[in-house]
Amino acid sequence: MRDIFYSISTGTSKETVARKWNISHKNIPALYSMAATYIHENWKTTETCRKQVLKLTIQCNNYKSALQYQNVEEGVPCMCNRIQKVPIEDAKLLLTSLEKLEIDIRIVRLLRKNNIYQLEDLLRFIKKNGFDALGKLQGVGPLSCTQLLEKLTEAKIMDGKDSCYLFQYLIV
Repeated sequence: MRDIFYSISTGTSKETVARKWNISHKNIPALYSMAATYIHENWKTTETCRKQVLKLTIQCNNYKSALQYQNVEEGVPCMCNRIQKVPIEDAKLLLTSLEKLEIDIRIVRLLRKNNIYQLEDLLRFIKKNGFDALGKLQGVGPLSCTQLLEKLTEAKIMDGKDSCYLFQYLIV
């Protein structure tokens, strides 16, 4: 049924499908309809899949970050011992680009030069190096740091220079 559905959906003629599967022409529409009904009733919605992908993206970034700093002996499999469930709202916020947070475009350009594109990248940098380390990046001065902190505080992302409720989801 799945192969018939796929063949018809991709544009293969009924005659070709009937010959390939040795089925009469009259049964093909019924099988196609049954497959479509099955898919409609049992498959997850696109929105559900999108939410799961958002959560997995954050977890994947965390694992990549954790594995990057682990000392691994050759031939010995390594396991991440921390699996963090990320709420969907927080996952969406972490994957938000810095432009959407209404941060000054000059600051965004300076952060991009240092491979900081999303809020997750920025918070990971701050968690690892501290907020004051942003001022040491080329072109980022004290005024830019102050403006950035004001925007992040205004958006209720950060509480102070080194405290953010999203840090718990980031492995550095």
